[in-house]
Amino acid sequence: MRSLSVEVPTRKGEEVRRKLLDTGLLRKELRIERAGAVLHIPVVGPTGLPFPHREREFQEGVPSVRSYRDLVDVPPRLAPLLPKSFDAIGDIIVLRLPDPLREFERPIGEAILRWNPKVRTVAVDEGVSGELRVRRIRVVAGEPKTRTEHVEFGLRYLVDVEHAYFSPRLGSERLRVAKQVRPGEVVVDMFAGVGPYAIFISRTRKAKAVHAIDANPAAAELLRENVRRNRAESVVVHEGAGQDFLPGLAPVDRVIMDLPQTAREFLPATVPHVRAGGVVHYYTIAERTRVKEAGAEAVELARRGGRTAKVLGSRIVRGYSPGKVHLAIDLRITGAVRRAGPGSGRTAPRTPSRRATSGPRRRSARTARRSSAPGARKRSRSTRRG
Repeated sequence: MRSLSVEVPTRKGEEVRRKLLDTGLLRKELRIERAGAVLHIPVVGPTGLPFPHREREFQEGVPSVRSYRDLVDVPPRLAPLLPKSFDAIGDIIVLRLPDPLREFERPIGEAILRWNPKVRTVAVDEGVSGELRVRRIRVVAGEPKTRTEHVEFGLRYLVDVEHAYFSPRLGSERLRVAKQVRPGEVVVDMFAGVGPYAIFISRTRKAKAVHAIDANPAAAELLRENVRRNRAESVVVHEGAGQDFLPGLAPVDRVIMDLPQTAREFLPATVPHVRAGGVVHYYTIAERTRVKEAGAEAVELARRGGRTAKVLGSRIVRGYSPGKVHLAIDLRITGAVRRAGPGSGRTAPRTPSRRATSGPRRRSARTARRSSAPGARKRSRSTRRG
């Protein structure tokens, strides 16, 4: 198609293109042509710019834009700060912006909408806060909504990015965990959110039951709806704190604890309800250089809960902050910690024994053997070790 064009040096091309776009002079239905160091930009008429104007032939169609970064107008010094990745949750984009870009958040959001017509809403993530791990969200462009439907591995999840935490970046981790579930297992997801672990396991594995627990009422509401939508019949939804429900479900075969900021607080109280041979998928935030030590800490936390454990493996799920990672540790619960008696051994706090407060501090080995109570012999020996 023949059109008037303006001939611009390539180094000035993007600057001129944006100016023509802003003034409505750019013919967007025609492709910009390049000839050596010159760009021929099709225009609707004279532009008043100090560059040659000529008519020529152009191909129809708009070249694909590789990134929203090619469309957004920010000062050149700030361009390197534009996010290179973000969370795409259904038709909502959630991204984090450094402080210098805050005044340009609306142009950035609008550029994303132009770049991807499937996106309906762009929101800024101001961080996850509170015990219910809810994002602080602010919509900056598009439709003023926070609820959407997200598809993962063919399953559909209703998500509210403002009221219930969901990360699309954990899909591969959910797949990894689900593949380990064996037929007949009883699985507990302690911090289920909208249900991506529990529902995926229910639909793809032959678990006896999958108990999905969350203390966030908004997440529990979405979880119930997602169970219904995906016909995840083996999922049982519990609204409340996991530590309140777990004793009534024990013994269980597998526990998922993907709450990396605080899961360590709950691990000692969780392991007593896992059968010997069962697995805990434990998540934590660790220094990138101390992954092995994080595994040893998890074993120690299990010991404090009265159970022995060994690390089956660990995996960096993703980066968390400079020098820190979101770490997955798979723990095999191997048995109970052997305790010789109250106040004795390495596994119990050093408190005075009953004999230390009400009788002689030591008994001879002969006296201990003559004792009619088998437990007395154990207490005597443990006192000497303590």
